[in-house]
Amino acid sequence: MNFTDLETKVSSIRAQVIRVYDEINQCKSPLLPPKDKELIAIGEQLSKELYDVVVCGEVKKGKSSFINSIIGEALLPVNTEVATSQVFRIVNSDKEFYELVFVDGSRKDISKDDLTKYGSQVAADENGYPEFEKAIDYIEIHYPIAFLPKSIAIVDTPGIGAVYADHERITRRYLKNAAAVIFITDPQNPITEPERAFVESALNITSQMVFVMTKMDNYDSEYIVNMIRRNEEILLPLAEHVHNGRITVLPMSSKILADAANNNEVLRNLDIISSQFDKVREAMLTMIYTVVGLGDNVEYTNQMIAYNSRVMSVIKENIETLNDDGKAKQLLEEKRRLQMEFVSKWGPNSSMYKEVEQSIADESNSILNKISVVCGSTGYVYKRFQNEIDELSNVNDAKQYAKDFSARFQESIERAVRYETESICDNINVKLQNFSNEMKTFVSSNGNSTVRDLSVSLVDTGCGTVSQAVNEFKMKYFTIVVFVAVGAIFGPLGTLIGFLAGLIAGIFMSREEKLRKIKNESLNYLNKAIVAANSKLCVETEAAVTQVERIRRDIYSKSRNALREIYDNQKKIVDERVAALTHQIETDAQAKQKMRVDTEDLKNEWQPIHTHLKELKDSIESLKIELQVA
Repeated sequence: MNFTDLETKVSSIRAQVIRVYDEINQCKSPLLPPKDKELIAIGEQLSKELYDVVVCGEVKKGKSSFINSIIGEALLPVNTEVATSQVFRIVNSDKEFYELVFVDGSRKDISKDDLTKYGSQVAADENGYPEFEKAIDYIEIHYPIAFLPKSIAIVDTPGIGAVYADHERITRRYLKNAAAVIFITDPQNPITEPERAFVESALNITSQMVFVMTKMDNYDSEYIVNMIRRNEEILLPLAEHVHNGRITVLPMSSKILADAANNNEVLRNLDIISSQFDKVREAMLTMIYTVVGLGDNVEYTNQMIAYNSRVMSVIKENIETLNDDGKAKQLLEEKRRLQMEFVSKWGPNSSMYKEVEQSIADESNSILNKISVVCGSTGYVYKRFQNEIDELSNVNDAKQYAKDFSARFQESIERAVRYETESICDNINVKLQNFSNEMKTFVSSNGNSTVRDLSVSLVDTGCGTVSQAVNEFKMKYFTIVVFVAVGAIFGPLGTLIGFLAGLIAGIFMSREEKLRKIKNESLNYLNKAIVAANSKLCVETEAAVTQVERIRRDIYSKSRNALREIYDNQKKIVDERVAALTHQIETDAQAKQKMRVDTEDLKNEWQPIHTHLKELKDSIESLKIELQVA
């Protein structure tokens, strides 16, 4: 496949989308139907041309090494003992710089040398846990990646099945925004059930997935072939959810590819061949160009086609009815029937509307119990720290653990609250999106005069699925304010150092006794910290409600407002045509003549837009064929 030509075609499609969108906005006819929010939002979304390719897999499978090797430089921290503890987002950029991105969206410049310090759990444990007034969301690296389009960001996640319990939750949080996924495994053992389950959940978000088996240089070829065959058999039941309907595991050596970067041209080419990166590269680029070239472009094109159908319907109906009052009155009765049926079926008093409203209430209320569990001794935050304390095996580790405890505990509570809150918001958004889609289908299927000479089938790139649409829908309608600032949940807890200073100075105390006492004190401190978190979030309040109750009310209020706005926007479309037809019937001959002129002007002005949409549709269908997308 010629990826240079492919990039040109992808860029051309994006340019066509922008041209048609601009033409639609430049048309100012008074007869144009109102634009819905999805169409209006395209303008802002077209300027955000960045797609996340998320690298996932179990801990210590070689994710960071894989990314380093395809970049050509050892940027990400790699440790054979413990995996990456932070999310890294590598944006393909001509300019090289590094930033910490905090949960409130603020940023802090760091140096290249700081990447290991802030990104490796081992480094954090050895050098002291990094302390800030705000929690780190992810680390962003801007760095040139020669073979990738500029619109791509590679996201390195901590992984699943990790030693640190937060890692899988962090990975799943960033997976939600994935346009595509590279799933990393290694030949040591066949894919496990947790890995298979994770792949299945990832395929619900995006069908664009490439499977890579790293560390092939550590085993003989027969073993690699057998392990690939075994993994493909395990994943085969999921093949129907993959974009091309096939499960292919590609072997590769990250080490040999990384070595290539330091060799001369001849040896470099030999290393690249030996690493088997060429096949991985082809699979990655095919996946990426499918996402970049189709994905959003298909969705935007379909939104413009839907609006085109409404405009063409107005033109057609006006031409048919302006000279025939009987036809106009008949059409008006049909529109009024649709108007009443729409209110009855979808309005605030309808069973469907109330069902969604009740599900919003149920989801919002669930935050109370979920946060209570998070801030309790049965929650996963408490259990994580309890297990860590139990596993402390020497005094030096225990001293460092005690020093870092406060900052790490606060950040863990922050992350847990944010994770639970965002999960609830995502569930609500799925319900809102489904409600909106069903409502639009009802209106369009009852629009007897709708012109449907254009259509582009949604490409299953992950960008057209409900899960992906949720993120776009959330941006358009509301943003939940999540409790994210470090230190905002509860004030400084202090550290265990004061206690340790006296304890460890004891001359006659054995190291075993010191370790036992440190562990006991750490556990006591954990109990105090979890009580403090629960009190601050679920009990204490300076106002009439607790912190978690404020979060619940915020979610519920914004969600109900979004639901009503969805209904009102679609009702406006239904009402608009009824009003236009009523005005057309009641107007005098002179006004009707002006409307005829306006209709003819709109027809002439819109014809190029209609034609350009056809050309855009043909370009998309051609790209689909080249990419062999079903």
